[in-house]
Amino acid sequence: MIPAKTLQTMIDRTIFAVDSENVRYALGGVCFGMTGQNISIVATDGRRLAWQESRGDCINSHTVEMGIASARTLQLLNKALDDKSIGKDADVKMAITGTMVRFQCCDMTLFSRRIEGRFPKWRNIIPQTEDQTPVMIDCDPLLSAIMQAQVTTSELDPGVNFVFEKGKLTFQEQGKERGNTKIEIPLSFDEAPKTLKFDPKFLTDFLKALDAHAKVSIYLPPDNDPTKITADDGGYVYVVMSMSG
Repeated sequence: MIPAKTLQTMIDRTIFAVDSENVRYALGGVCFGMTGQNISIVATDGRRLAWQESRGDCINSHTVEMGIASARTLQLLNKALDDKSIGKDADVKMAITGTMVRFQCCDMTLFSRRIEGRFPKWRNIIPQTEDQTPVMIDCDPLLSAIMQAQVTTSELDPGVNFVFEKGKLTFQEQGKERGNTKIEIPLSFDEAPKTLKFDPKFLTDFLKALDAHAKVSIYLPPDNDPTKITADDGGYVYVVMSMSG
């Protein structure tokens, strides 16, 4: 059991990372895990991963290691929980059985078939960053700068260079079709320069799921390893692959 608004936030922060092109398979859904007082949901399309963990109550020791619900089911659930008849303090009761997932809140009950197949061992994908000092950035100016840089990208060349250097973060792209871009934002950074290339859509999806006043922590990886990003409200982890070239 979990507060409805908390569950909606968890869904919003993960559903964008499902593999929408393979809806019949495990990556086309969101994976739930429930044990004790912890509820986590995670989604990945193989190029990025979004994981949100929160507090909840597992009734009658109901424990689930991996239960996959379709993105469509969760979209319908979020829409239903927006109904005015659902109070802001209402709780959602979740149950995941062998073949079905069920969500119940007030007078609303949603049943759906559980997605078959095994979800990846996603915890192994998250980089270990205990010894790393993250780069902290405000969400709103970061999102604004990335969206500006995204204008010059194209389907054939979607990447933007994120250049971390002393005192600033620069976004650079030499668009073959739409011209060049160079955008800078101030940054508390005093390490060796580091350049990473990302598909900006993967970053904007993550940042749009946050409050505008949130702060994010970016853990700069060695070489071209996956990049781990967290939010300052805790329990939210995003992992994104950098692009080559």
